[in-house]
Amino acid sequence: MRQSIKGIYLKHFPYSETSAIIKVFTQEYGLQSFIAKGIKKKKGAAAALQPFHLLEIECFYNPNKNLNYAGLIKLQKPPISITRDLRKSMVAIFLTEVLYKCIKEEEANSELYEYISTAISIFDESEFNANFHLVFLMGISRYFGFQPSPPENLSQKYFSLKAGVFEFPKDIFEYHLSVGLSELFRQLIGMKFDAISELKYSNPERKELLGSMVKYYEMQLGMKKDVITSHKILETIFED
Repeated sequence: MRQSIKGIYLKHFPYSETSAIIKVFTQEYGLQSFIAKGIKKKKGAAAALQPFHLLEIECFYNPNKNLNYAGLIKLQKPPISITRDLRKSMVAIFLTEVLYKCIKEEEANSELYEYISTAISIFDESEFNANFHLVFLMGISRYFGFQPSPPENLSQKYFSLKAGVFEFPKDIFEYHLSVGLSELFRQLIGMKFDAISELKYSNPERKELLGSMVKYYEMQLGMKKDVITSHKILETIFED
């Protein structure tokens, strides 16, 4: 039966001279791949395949197939600012890379989908905030199973990227954040997007937090070092 599937664009690959395979985190079926025939000839459809774009795909979906053919591909709603604001575009590129390399579920996860789609709408409709990506990463870590809990007492001053907890270790290793950085990291836990203006990070602090958050994701998900790379370009936004 033909149906309309909602999804979050993650990546696309060439399939032929005019077609592409697109990776989409769908609301109904989790991570899915679609063959979009002739999409390179369709300007409107091709333009929809951009980071942080919410898609609507019409197709005859068969759950027994690894690849389904996509029919009409369109945006759920036209973006307001993501494609017009270079800063937002760079943030979207980075966060989409994170999602592509972290989401592996080939089944529905309605809570994760709702969090991401809501965050994208907030990001698109609000003024640019340089801390959005940090709050987003901390927020979705909950759905990947490794959102840290705040320290239980004042002695737990060091955050361990390896263990994912605040502690007071006998020995300090490279995977421990400094006391100051651990406190900044703690401030992100449970932070809501409507309270994001409460975060007062300097640009150097923001860059250090970003690098630490990427390392945290790589360690918690068993990735090799430097699997996530686009944050290095993103860091140029935060240069003094």
